[in-house]
Amino acid sequence: MGLSVRPGLVLATLLALSTPVRAAPPRTPTAAVLSPDAALVAAQESGTIRIWERATGKLRASFKSEGMFRGALGVDSLAGIVADERVALWRAPSFAKALDLKHVPKVLSLGRVYLAANGRTFATVIAKDGGVGDPNTVQLFGERGKLLARVELERGRVQGVAFAADGQSVAIFGDEPGAREGALLEVHRLAPRGAKLRTLRLLSWRGPDRTTYSAAFAPDGKRLALGAGTRLLLFDVASVASARLLGASETDAVKALFPPPLQSPQVVLPGAHQLAFAPDGKRLCTLHALAVVGAAIWEVGSGPVSRARPLLKPVAWIKRPEQGTLRQLAFDGKSRLFLITASYGPEVWVFEARGDRFRLDRTLTP
Repeated sequence: MGLSVRPGLVLATLLALSTPVRAAPPRTPTAAVLSPDAALVAAQESGTIRIWERATGKLRASFKSEGMFRGALGVDSLAGIVADERVALWRAPSFAKALDLKHVPKVLSLGRVYLAANGRTFATVIAKDGGVGDPNTVQLFGERGKLLARVELERGRVQGVAFAADGQSVAIFGDEPGAREGALLEVHRLAPRGAKLRTLRLLSWRGPDRTTYSAAFAPDGKRLALGAGTRLLLFDVASVASARLLGASETDAVKALFPPPLQSPQVVLPGAHQLAFAPDGKRLCTLHALAVVGAAIWEVGSGPVSRARPLLKPVAWIKRPEQGTLRQLAFDGKSRLFLITASYGPEVWVFEARGDRFRLDRTLTP
């Protein structure tokens, strides 16, 4: 028996095969940030930025923002890079846009915006020539967008910026690929000179580590912690006269808190990818986001240091939660530690450290 094929069906099939299929636009991970006092959470998903109160889950603000958010959240301010490489600043209570800063035409690409906790100072990182090469220059701005200072590394590239609580001291950390002493750190303080401001360099340090990941000032601004390679370092940055490296510890020291099977040399604990001091400055949290993932609590000592009395001592390991990718952690005013995670959807998960685990505190949704 012969096979009968209808011409209309053949035409429909050919048209279906020849019609291009529109691929769905690629989804980008939800960017989420936590304020330094753990009171506010901000996230960008599908071109919308939302800001919540962490304790109640109340949505404080929601607005459109083009481009991928690359910014930070202060106690009462949000700063980020928006379309056309512009810097925007939003302020509480309504989080209306308080600043929309155009960079000079020579600047082709901004790496990220860093914001002081009080929202009065922010920094952008750019390449020296304004192009898209390695970022090696930090520009410091006041809250109204006035350029306060410009710090350029003589060698190397900037990996990040950290502010002291008052917004006047700033740490610039980075690395120089291929150099014997690849890790670098500079600490500057904005100081008045007549009617203008200048930057006073408190510290310039280079170390044998390949790179740096993070830095954080103690609440009083007199000490600075740095995650460099597989080490955790503590510096005195109270003044030019006292500025120095106080001590260092291998992050592998945390493995002493693990069960015996995980204490073997084959288990690699990567460097400290994020740092946060407790309000009293006596505890420091390190977030580890690769290989063995979780957070460690360190006691920060003072006074004379010895083998029996180290300056930095790990005292607790907190396992990572199952939901989402780790985004940021912070202590609240009661010294409780919170962590936020996010994925590809609109949800942001908030966890509180309790014992050796992060327990789900709430889920933030639009």
